[in-house]
Amino acid sequence: MTNKPDDLAAIAQIFDNAHFDGESPSQKAIADLQRRQNQLIDIMDYVVKELKENRTQMNKKIEDILK
Repeated sequence: MTNKPDDLAAIAQIFDNAHFDGESPSQKAIADLQRRQNQLIDIMDYVVKELKENRTQMNKKIEDILK
C-alpha cells in the first residue's frame, strides 16, 4: 500500500497536534531542511566563485604563454 499525499498530510497533522513545547516536529524538520538547503546554496556559490577565479587565472596563464 502506498501513501497518498493526503494520507501523509493527515499523519503529519496528527503528529503536529500532539502537545509539544515550541515548534512541532514537522516544523523543526522543515526548518532543518531549509537550513541545509541554505548551506548547500552557500557551498555552491563558493564553488562557482572558485571556478570562475581558476578560469580567470588559467586564461591569464594561456595569454602569457601565447605572447
